Amino acid sequence: MWGEALMIIPVIEQGATSVNGYLPGSSTWYSVYDSYYGTKVTPGNVSHPAPLTSLIPLFVRGGYILPRQSPAMTTIYSRKNRFELLIAFTSEDTPTSNGELYWDDGESLFDDISNHNYYHFTFFSQLSSTNFILQINKIRSANGIILPKLENIELFGYKFYPNLKNATLNGNPVYFDDPNGSYSPFTQVLNVTATGMIDLNNGSSWTLTWSNTVDF
Repeated sequence: MWGEALMIIPVIEQGATSVNGYLPGSSTWYSVYDSYYGTKVTPGNVSHPAPLTSLIPLFVRGGYILPRQSPAMTTIYSRKNRFELLIAFTSEDTPTSNGELYWDDGESLFDDISNHNYYHFTFFSQLSSTNFILQINKIRSANGIILPKLENIELFGYKFYPNLKNATLNGNPVYFDDPNGSYSPFTQVLNVTATGMIDLNNGSSWTLTWSNTVDF
């Protein structure tokens, strides 16, 4: 486990094309690598595909929100890429997910974190048959550090049809680059992007919401 949300199952045998790994049955798990990306994975001791052409088997646990960025050639450049959120829901009727983000300049050393210059954000989301809600709160601010904008959200276990055309952020309309987003009722994966969607540099709390329908 890497933290509470990510399970990494490495291949340690030369020439192997699959690997056995145990996923606790008390949680919902989704694949985050090439094979069945975004779909639920059977818990327990299961064999997972691991060909040489694939990324390492990686799984995310339902109930968590993971901030992420696309990689670049160096850490300096990757830190400039847009923020994204991966939201993984459990199998409950009205699931919720939570996460956090700590962000500093990426290079300073410190002895006492209470005096360190860093951002701290919390994330909460809830999914129901009628709506989706994402709440972001800025718990701590940093000086002189510019944050990338949050412009992409990917959701696993999204079991309702989203109506993105009535999306709002703090009560103001949100216009996604694709008005319908990218959604599959079969994989239950929803992906939405909006240029400049949430500027984390300005403000202290944000609420993003849209409605859902049950029928496809």
